[in-house]
Formats: sequence, structure tokens, C-alpha cells
Amino acid sequence: MTLRPKGSDLKSISEFNSDWADRIAWLILLGLLFDIGDVFVADEFFHKILSIFANCLIIAGVWGELRFSKRARDADDGRVAEANKAAEEAKERTAQIEKLTAWRRINQKQHDAMVSVLREIAASLDVFIEYLNGEVESWSYAKDLVKVFIDAGAEAHGGTNMYLAPEMWFGIRITVFPGISAETILKAFSDAGIAVELLSPNPVAPPKKQPPPNLVILVGAKPPALIAP
Repeated sequence: MTLRPKGSDLKSISEFNSDWADRIAWLILLGLLFDIGDVFVADEFFHKILSIFANCLIIAGVWGELRFSKRARDADDGRVAEANKAAEEAKERTAQIEKLTAWRRINQKQHDAMVSVLREIAASLDVFIEYLNGEVESWSYAKDLVKVFIDAGAEAHGGTNMYLAPEMWFGIRITVFPGISAETILKAFSDAGIAVELLSPNPVAPPKKQPPPNLVILVGAKPPALIAP
């Protein structure tokens, strides 16, 4: 029998108070036994003493059981709260991991926003879209971009070819050649909430295609800023 919890954690506190609530409850039973025994006492003085003693035991037992039971419940409630908090934190970590591993995709809202802007210059666009060599995720994202430009009414190529870059790069790089409104292209991406890097003309070798494209889009790996916790 211990007079204090084994530890300061809520589990120890709950177990300690639960045990003492059970022990104190025996006072109620003991008081009832004295109350029953009181019937067989003929002496009026001892009759009163036993009656008072029995009632004191019952009152002490009820009070003690309620007190220790409440402490045990409070500790249990605290344990439940801690468990819920841990579950919520685990849920948040899972969401962060999902965000870290999720592929970039252009959702319908982004798609419609870009198409709405690009449609006004789509007829003048000849787009070449490439993705990072060996990067399946960037290839998938490039396919989404191809669909955006095609749906806007532009001529778009690429998606199934790979640009042989000498080194890894991140995000989207675009090159707008003379005769095309770079402002409109940038607005389309901005309205969709997609960050891009604008490069000067001819930073990369365009595909051997005649006539050459007037808009080159290079889709690199997922930027570190998007996968940071």
C-alpha cells in the first residue's frame, strides 16, 4: 500500500486514486456492519456510540470514494486529452509527409484560370514543353501543362520527350521568344498560383523543329520550398 503515486505521470496518478477509491469504499461496508451490529447492543450509551461511529465510517467512505474517484477521472481525462493531442500531431505529420511526397498536379481551378488567360494569345503560340531527364513526377506535371495549352487553343509539343540537362534544376523555367507577350504568359501562371522563372531567349537548345517554338517551358524537379516541412 502506497501513500503517493509511483510517478508524476497521469497513468500513475489515475491508478493510485482508483486503488484508494476502492479501499475507501470498504469503510462504507464496515460502517454498515457496525450499524447492523448496533441493533444487538442493549446499552443505550454504547448504542449511540456505535450508531455515531457507523455513520462516521459511512460518511468517510462515501466522501473518500467520491474524492479519489474524481481525482482518478481527472487523470483519465488528462490521459485522453494527451492521447487526442498525440493523435492530432501524428495526423499533422502524416499530412506533411503526404505533402512532401505528393506529385505536383494542375487542378481544375488552376487549369481553367490559365486557359482563360492564354486563350487570347493561343493562336500565336507554338509551345515546346520538356521535363527533367528521368523525373517521372516532372513528366506528369509537364503533361498537365501540355493539356492546358492545348485546351487554350495553342499548339503544344513535348511531354513524352526528355530534355537532357547537364544538371538538376527545380521548378518551371520558361523562355518567351520575340513576338509573344511574356506578360500574358506570366499572368497565366500567376493566376494559377504557379511560380515560374523567366529566362532570356535561347538559354537552352530548342528542339530541331521548323519553325522553332516561340515558347519553351522546362519542367524541373519539385522545388525544395514545396517539400520543406
